Amino acid sequence: MKEQEQKNLNTQEQSPQQNQDKVKSQNPKTKVIVWSTAGAAIAALSSVASITTVFSSQRKVSFLDKVLQSIKIDVKDKETKTKDDIKTIANFVSSNLDTKLYELVVEEVDGEVNKQPLDKDKPYTTFRTKFAIRNKITKAQSNYKIFEFRDIKPPKEKVELNELGKISENEIDRVNDKVKIEFINFNREQHLASAIAAKDESGKFKHFNIYLKQDNDDALQYEIVNVNVETNDNEAEATFSYQLKVKSIDDEKFISDKLSIKFKDFAIPSTQLTHYLNSLDIKYKDAEKTYLQDAIKEGIIEGTTLSNSNYSLEFESFEKLENEQKVKAKVKITDKNTKESSNLREIEIAGFYDYKKIANEVLNKINFNYTSKDLTFANEINKDLLTNNLVTLDNNRDLAIFDLTYKQENEEDSSKRTNLLVTFKLLNTKTGFKTEEKNYLVSGFKNYLVESELDDYAKTIVLNVEDKENKFAKDIKTFNEIKKETFNDTKYEFNLNDVNISQPVDLETVRVHFSIREIGGKQNIKSSQHFFDIKGFSLPIEKLNQLIENVSITMPSASSTFAYDMWDDIGWNKLTKSQLSDKCEFNTHLVKQIDKDKIKIEFTIKQKNKSLSSNTKIITIENFKVNNLLEEWKYTTYSYNGHQVASLNKFLDSDYKDVTVPSHIDGYAVKKASYLFVNDSYTSKLHTITFSEGIEELENTFLNYLRVEEIILPKTIKKITNGMIGCPNISKLAFYDNIETIDGLIDKYKENINITLKESSITEKKLKLTTNSNLELLTSQNGEKLIKIFNKNNTNNIQELKIVNGIKEIAALALHNLNIKKLSVDNSSKLEKLPSYLLDKTENIEEIDLENAVNLKIIPQSFITSNSLKIVKLPDGLEEVLANAFIYSKNIESINLPTKLKFIGDSAFFGLSNFNFSNEIKKLANIENISNYALGNTKTEKFDLTNLSKLKKINGAAFLNDPFFTHSIKMLILPSHCSSIEIGTKIILDTSELKIYVRGVSSKPNSWSNTWFAGWSESNPTASGKIIWNYNGSNPR
Repeated sequence: MKEQEQKNLNTQEQSPQQNQDKVKSQNPKTKVIVWSTAGAAIAALSSVASITTVFSSQRKVSFLDKVLQSIKIDVKDKETKTKDDIKTIANFVSSNLDTKLYELVVEEVDGEVNKQPLDKDKPYTTFRTKFAIRNKITKAQSNYKIFEFRDIKPPKEKVELNELGKISENEIDRVNDKVKIEFINFNREQHLASAIAAKDESGKFKHFNIYLKQDNDDALQYEIVNVNVETNDNEAEATFSYQLKVKSIDDEKFISDKLSIKFKDFAIPSTQLTHYLNSLDIKYKDAEKTYLQDAIKEGIIEGTTLSNSNYSLEFESFEKLENEQKVKAKVKITDKNTKESSNLREIEIAGFYDYKKIANEVLNKINFNYTSKDLTFANEINKDLLTNNLVTLDNNRDLAIFDLTYKQENEEDSSKRTNLLVTFKLLNTKTGFKTEEKNYLVSGFKNYLVESELDDYAKTIVLNVEDKENKFAKDIKTFNEIKKETFNDTKYEFNLNDVNISQPVDLETVRVHFSIREIGGKQNIKSSQHFFDIKGFSLPIEKLNQLIENVSITMPSASSTFAYDMWDDIGWNKLTKSQLSDKCEFNTHLVKQIDKDKIKIEFTIKQKNKSLSSNTKIITIENFKVNNLLEEWKYTTYSYNGHQVASLNKFLDSDYKDVTVPSHIDGYAVKKASYLFVNDSYTSKLHTITFSEGIEELENTFLNYLRVEEIILPKTIKKITNGMIGCPNISKLAFYDNIETIDGLIDKYKENINITLKESSITEKKLKLTTNSNLELLTSQNGEKLIKIFNKNNTNNIQELKIVNGIKEIAALALHNLNIKKLSVDNSSKLEKLPSYLLDKTENIEEIDLENAVNLKIIPQSFITSNSLKIVKLPDGLEEVLANAFIYSKNIESINLPTKLKFIGDSAFFGLSNFNFSNEIKKLANIENISNYALGNTKTEKFDLTNLSKLKKINGAAFLNDPFFTHSIKMLILPSHCSSIEIGTKIILDTSELKIYVRGVSSKPNSWSNTWFAGWSESNPTASGKIIWNYNGSNPR
């Protein structure tokens, strides 16, 4: 090192010019120091400007060189600075330099002053460097000149070296030490201290090294010398010594004293381990926080600090003394590396966690409170809001509130009602230890009224209902309808869940069941149930039904009274009534005969001045008087206006003279006679039959009865249906003008019959009898219904019978027994309804002309069957011709089918063998249904249904002729919408000449019967050419 320093010094001792050239070639950085201010520089500039302009550049440099030689430069404050402290031009000071004009420039390397060696024997107190000066105005600069500096402050001396060379005792502090010690592949704890003194072949310590920290240039300034180590195995320690010396200075002043560091963590022998163990303060880690039951060996290991990490504390025994709250153990120390072990040591450790004492201490510090207690009742607390201070207390470890109970201190005592008594224990959750029970009183809860206090007030409440006299108690269903006449609604409220409105058994009272509670009081505390009765309501039907059950009705004279004399109001007035409430009166009543000796009374009652009626009560009274038995008469009973009455249906006496038909039999009133006189051909003596007053209806009363000559009907007759049929010997017939309904009075009668229409003295007469030549017409009083035409001379033919305009309806049998050739109606006829069999047994009829009957819509069933009938004229507005209307009227030559006709019934025109319907059928644009056999056995050869656009159904055999009928149908044309027509079975007979043209479909639709035509089958869909499908041509001929 010294030789290198000497080379450096020799290299730098060159001529100034050489140095200048070198500096220029290296282009070193310069640092300028300026001592003049800006103002001074400007002043200098003005004074020398004229001078500088006359010098050449070379002369300028030469001049500056001379100036540089005249100045002195030294280290600023060099008494306090070492060579290392001098780094920038600011560390220098000059003299004899005009700082207003010039500035000093220093040579730098890497940003610091380029300090070159000067005196090889004094490298730390001498150096040299180069300076130049520069004109501040012209920027002209001199050549560099070497300046030498001596007597620089030397490096650190002994005291400083002693401090600088220390190795810190604590390893963590060694990071900033100048001197370092390192152990090379050597773990002190695993070896005895003497092992560290081993050296290698070169005499260098083998297992450790003491060296300088490599920072700045310290390696060139200091060195470690005189390294040594002293060991002591018994004490497991080694002391390392060394000195820190300034390099290149062999002066005692620049070397430290002997420095040392001791390590006491080497392995020790067994004898020392025993001694170490006995001196060791063995503890249990955090014993005061540890339960004895949780004590483990590791707690002692962790609580006892061993000086050497290679030592382990081993246990021969470990015992917990529960009663003494101690741990007793036998331990030893073993060096894991050297395997050396100490002798055993017996230890006892106390001071574990005293959980019982702590629990009892904490118990006395516990207090409770409740969140928002001023808004809460003491017996309605939420446990979650009951708070305590356990978590804030010291020593609360593993302690929990246990067996917590709470209750209101005393609800009945208003002073204690606002207190909550809390009873609790503390539980050590670790050990299960429980303290004694303790009470704590929390006061200040919300006050309230209790049941007894609420009951006292509830007894004073008065309730009512507005306008109750016009209301039913049962209709009061909501509390909103209740008027509170005495009630403080600012302090109390009704508990609506407990309000119940009922009606006691008297049904006239509203009973309000209720409880009350304090507003803002405890919601689950209410008064007991109270009730208040509100009286004076209107009687409901239930009450009326109760009261009607008390009513008694009797007939003391029943045994001497006929049941038929007790009908309706007459009987009601004869009855004895009792036990009717004085609040009520009878409302409705019915008295009906239900058996020959029994009546049924149905009645209701109502409250006086009210309209509501009770339910009906029925009382039956028996044992009424019965008529003597009439054996010649047979009867059945039926209901007549609610009464059981008799219908006479057989007369058994074959040897009688005149007969009076009774109006009473066997205790019943006779109201009807039907099939009474039937099939008697005895004519040797004719008799009079008189019907008694009270009989109201005749139905098929006389049938084929030849014995009767005169019939006298009572004023009470109201209805006659087919009264006298097949009785040709009747010559006298007397009846009243008040008969309400006659549908078939008489068909046959004797020539010159005497008809007597008696006056009933009833204001509204029902019948009238008018005479026109030999004809007597019985009609309704208003003339709208023709009941019967009597021909006094039965042998005379009536060429034309014209129904007059006022007639709207003709009754059954009205035209029977008349020899009419032509039946017609007047112009503007109002005729609307005809009966079946109207012209039955009218043998000579040739023409029926109904064209003017514009209101007639239906020709009835079985209207006529006549071999003499030739011409039929039907009105245009006719819509239906019902079944068998003209059946077998085979000589009809002309009949028109109206265009509005919608329905032709079964066999309606069957057997019209002399009429061809070909043209008429085409007109039926509105026809919808052609029924079974409707047009069979006619003279028609072609049925063209092309124009029947509304046709919906053709029933079975609609066009079917009998197999041996004279005429046969040759052509049937079905319309284009036939896929939507329902067609029945065998609608037409299969003959050799028949062709069927089907428009609109190419095969049989599903709505057609599979047997619609005998010749058709799925395998023979054209019936061997008889069926032409999807025909779209004109009408074939």
